[in-house]
Amino acid sequence: MSARASQSPLTHQVTLTVLMLAAFALAMVVGFGFYATAQADHVSLERQKIFFANGLKDQIAAVEREQESVTVWDDSIINVKAGNQAWIEENLSVWMYSYYGHNRVYVLDAANRPVHAMREGKVLDPSVYGEDEPELRPTIERLRAKMAEPPSEDASAAPAKMVGEDLVSLGGKPAILSIMPLVPSTNRLTQARGSEYLHISVEFINDA
Repeated sequence: MSARASQSPLTHQVTLTVLMLAAFALAMVVGFGFYATAQADHVSLERQKIFFANGLKDQIAAVEREQESVTVWDDSIINVKAGNQAWIEENLSVWMYSYYGHNRVYVLDAANRPVHAMREGKVLDPSVYGEDEPELRPTIERLRAKMAEPPSEDASAAPAKMVGEDLVSLGGKPAILSIMPLVPSTNRLTQARGSEYLHISVEFINDA
């Protein structure tokens, strides 16, 4: 009895250690499984996004073409920076909805603060932009970084087209997102690098 009793604490310690190691191993396996699943889901989502985008090339190109018609324009820069809300409504927001069917338009200043907002043909307080900003921010940041790059030293090279595009989900609805800076249409108007305002157009895919 005394020999068996003296071995009991050691046996208990070994058993506890084995159980702890087993639990740790199980946690590692489960954790890796979750990580692998998350990575697979991310890759699958990106692939679906690419396939989806390929099927929407014409619609995406149309949104960009329509947007470019108002963003490469001296008048846009002059009136937006002057805060001419009536002009912005008639030319950059409500008009984009009534003529082209763009569902949402936001205009941001050089610090990415909203100065104008339109949804479904109605001008709203610019603060509503905050509802969509988390989804739009990555594309805005990519475009700003691209705009900050020094121009090509190759004089014969065509200037890079400044546009940020993506497929996003806003309010649970898939949408085409296109973002362009307001840039001059003539050499009569210049603006300092980094002072560009941004025009954001959103067209829901079901409405495209």
